[in-house]
Amino acid sequence: MRKLLLFAFILLAACNKESLTHKFNGSVNYTIEGETIQIVDSASGSEAKWTYLNNPSNGYALEAYYAKPGGEVLYRILFYIKTNTIETGRNYSPEVTGTILRNSTDYASTQDIEGTSITIQFNEQKDQTLTGKFTGTLKNLTTNEFVEVSGAFDHVRLIK
Repeated sequence: MRKLLLFAFILLAACNKESLTHKFNGSVNYTIEGETIQIVDSASGSEAKWTYLNNPSNGYALEAYYAKPGGEVLYRILFYIKTNTIETGRNYSPEVTGTILRNSTDYASTQDIEGTSITIQFNEQKDQTLTGKFTGTLKNLTTNEFVEVSGAFDHVRLIK
């Protein structure tokens, strides 16, 4: 009986330890030039996160990427919001810059590239995750054409 209780205790401890270390798989989905891309955090070769940065200025950065085995990045999205706080329901636009890499093509939106913009809205902040959506007009840096991007991030972890 004692051996059975010991086994049950070890099993219970192992289950609790696993539930504490289990990562929630946040995701970033977006459409650019008619192609829909999904990046799921913690999937093999991918990551999605919001990070608070205080250098060179205070702000939040969304980074999501997918890499092939071996490390070559196929898709990457980097958005930066120059703000000290995240407010749900607010549209962030003038303070947002960003880039998208799709295969070997770069797209960008900055204050220096006329005609580009990105709008981000946070719908929910729960525990250490953020959920929201974004739209924008970016410039293809190879062809100099403007493209529309739209997408959402769902339960992407926030790192402060």
